[in-house]
Order: sequence, then structure tokens, then C-alpha cells
Amino acid sequence: MAVDQKVLDRIQKLMTQAGDSGATRAESETAMGLAIKLMTTHNISLADITKEESGYEFLEVVEFGKFTLEHSLAYGIVCKFFYVRGITKPIQRPGHKRRSVLHFFGESTNVQTAIHVYKTLLNSFESLFIQHQIKTRCPQKERRAFIEGVAAGFIIKMTESLEESIRETGNVTGTGLALMSQQQKMIAKYEEFTKSQDMKLQKKKTQITQTNGSDATYAAGFNAGKNLNISKGIGASNTKAIR
Repeated sequence: MAVDQKVLDRIQKLMTQAGDSGATRAESETAMGLAIKLMTTHNISLADITKEESGYEFLEVVEFGKFTLEHSLAYGIVCKFFYVRGITKPIQRPGHKRRSVLHFFGESTNVQTAIHVYKTLLNSFESLFIQHQIKTRCPQKERRAFIEGVAAGFIIKMTESLEESIRETGNVTGTGLALMSQQQKMIAKYEEFTKSQDMKLQKKKTQITQTNGSDATYAAGFNAGKNLNISKGIGASNTKAIR
């Protein structure tokens, strides 16, 4: 997909503003948030901006014993918006029950951004519910409804942001088809990568429904998710590459 030079120039300018030592923290986070929004909408990586060759990576994300609701919700979100797919590999540590490690596959910068968003969502699910408990004294049994609400609200926020950015390009159909093409290309690479290897493809949660808990708790989570701001982590990662 040919990348509009005007879009690249805009992203470069925003990233320069974000890294400006004279900028306030709020100004840096706003600039980086806008840069991420543009890069996500147009599926642009840092390689597109720097003119370096873009490649695919297979990176470790997190080790787990059980793939919980929080993991499932966060995974579904990053698959939907950040052009990655997951693979789990079992590990056995002496004296411990069998565990697994989740990895992401996709273009390098997409993977790094997805890892950042994934981990931030996991932390946010927990911290936002604790804040809600302190404020409302709701029981622990309401936790699931709240977390499902957070995920649903964040998906709406991301969808609205994506649709707005696509409209701003002035070519809704063309941009939408280009993004679909990029997604299909990534999936083809993903299937090629895993075809001859003994790996478990991680299933993603594609629909979020309120399973239990009160409507008020779910609504509180939904509002928290719509207001959740994730604006850092692009182009930087402390993750370990799996060779």
C-alpha cells in the first residue's frame, strides 16, 4: 500500500513534538497519541517513516498459567486494531505446574505497539476496578461485569477514532480496502509462519457480552474504558525476541 507522504510528514512532525525536551508531559503525550492514531489508521510502521525495510517479528508477550478473561479481552482488542496474531508455547519449569507463554506475530512496530497496549490493558482492568470498588464499595463478584464493560468501552473508543481518521483521509472506501488488504497480508504471513511448527494458535474473543453483575457496574466499566488513554510505547519495547 502506498503511503501518503502528507500523512508520513504529519506523523514525523508529531513524533518530533513528542520528543521535544521543551514540551510539557501533556503536550508530549497528546502528540504521541495523535501519532499512534495516524499510524494505526493507516497501518504505518516506523520503517515506513524512516524508509527502513519492514519485517515481521515473533515476540514474547507474557507467561501465564491460565488464559484469564482479562487476557482474552486484551488479546481480542489488539488483534482487532493492531494487526497482530498470537501463538502460545507450553513451558515446564522444575517444581511448577505447566505454564504457557503468549507471543505476538506481525510487523515489527505493530507487534511492539500491540504488546504495550496489551500489557497496559491488563494493568488497567485491575486498577480501574480497584478505583471503582473504593468509590462505590461494590462487591468482588461485580469484577467481571466491570472488566467486560471496560473492554467494550475501549473498543467503542478505538472504533470511533479509527472511523474518524478514515473519514479525514477523504477516501473512505479506498482507505478501508487498503487496511483490509494489510490485515489479510499479515494473516497469510502468520499462517505461513506457523504451518510447519508445533504451535498452538491463540483464539481471540471477538464478542463481548455482559455475563453477570449489575447493569450499573457494567456501565461504569464502559465509561472507564471509553475514557482510557493509551498513548505511549510506540517504537520501544522491553520484550524478548524469540529466535
